[in-house]
Amino acid sequence: MLGSIATVLHGIVPEWLVLPSLTLTLPHVVYWAGLLLFPLLAMYLVRRARQMPRRSASAAIAWMFWFWGGFVGLHRFYLRSRQVGTIFILLFALLLLGERYSSDARNVRSAFDNELRITEFNITKHQKDVDRESEGAEERLALALEERDAVQAKAQAAAQTEDEWQAFVGTVFYLIVVLLLFDAWRLPKLARES
Repeated sequence: MLGSIATVLHGIVPEWLVLPSLTLTLPHVVYWAGLLLFPLLAMYLVRRARQMPRRSASAAIAWMFWFWGGFVGLHRFYLRSRQVGTIFILLFALLLLGERYSSDARNVRSAFDNELRITEFNITKHQKDVDRESEGAEERLALALEERDAVQAKAQAAAQTEDEWQAFVGTVFYLIVVLLLFDAWRLPKLARES
C-alpha cells in the first residue's frame, strides 16, 4: 500500500522537492563529535533536571531528543509515549529497508546499463562486419540486435523498480518529517503533560 502511495506522490511532487538518494557519508569529525557529545550533553541535562524538584519531563531534554534523535522517536520515549515512539522506529526501519532495496535496484540498473553499452558496441562491430561482407556477420548482427532488445527491456524494468523504491523512501521520509513537525508544535504541551 505504501508503495502505491509513494508512486502517486512521486508523480505529483515537483522535481525540486524529490529527495536525492540517502547515500551520504558524514565527515568523521561530525560523526565522532555527535557520538561523543550527545551522551555527555544528555547526561548533563538529565542530572540538571534531577536536581530540580519537578515531576514532569524537562522541555530542554525533550527538545534535545527531538533534534538529535527525533527521526527515530527518542523524544517520544522520553515523554513516555512509547506507542508513538515505536511508530517512529518502524518508519525509520522502513526507511532504511527501502534505501537498501533502492541501492540494490540502482546496482542492478547500472549492471543492465553496462550490458546495454556492450551490446551496442557489439552491434556496431557486427554492422561493420556486414558492411565488409564477412562470413556469418548478418547472423551475429541479428543475434546482437535480439540481445539488445532483451537487455533494454530488463534495463527499463530495473529503472522502474529503482524509481518505485526511491518514491517509497521519499514518502516514508516525508511522513517522518510531518510527524516531527507535528511533535515540534506539540512538544511544550507534551513535556508539561508527561
